[in-house]
Amino acid sequence: MDNNGFIKERKQPLLTGAGILAVAAGLVLLYFGFFMLMDSNNSISPDLTVQQHKILKYLAIGGVYLMVNGGFSVVCGFYGAVNSGLVDNHRKCSIYGWVLLAFSVVNVLIMTLITDVAGNQFNIILLLVPILIAVMYCLGAFLNQRMIQERLKENES
Repeated sequence: MDNNGFIKERKQPLLTGAGILAVAAGLVLLYFGFFMLMDSNNSISPDLTVQQHKILKYLAIGGVYLMVNGGFSVVCGFYGAVNSGLVDNHRKCSIYGWVLLAFSVVNVLIMTLITDVAGNQFNIILLLVPILIAVMYCLGAFLNQRMIQERLKENES
């Protein structure tokens, strides 16, 4: 405790690092989602078949999903990096971590259905990086919560 009786703020480095990585990954997802959305809209022409229109529609939906996923990653990454160590925000960081993990799992499922993951090791790495960031974020939020509880117990004594 400091001289005024307040708990000193000590950041959780894993949550801060995972937050920064989530922001970077979210910005990349926003860029590629916007690119997919614009590419699907620019490719529409009257001489396309019904099947090609369906594919372009799915590309547009995928672009919107990537943009939502990227936007959420940026928000929760920023929130985790800035608010790690604060007593009031540990529950929200945990919830953000679990939602980020759910987005990552859905992203893996969609990508495995769309692309041939087994043939390309680069795709496997691209699928595992968001899950790794989300797991780091969840672990950092859990460690942050434990650190805060230990600090509160120390201050009660």
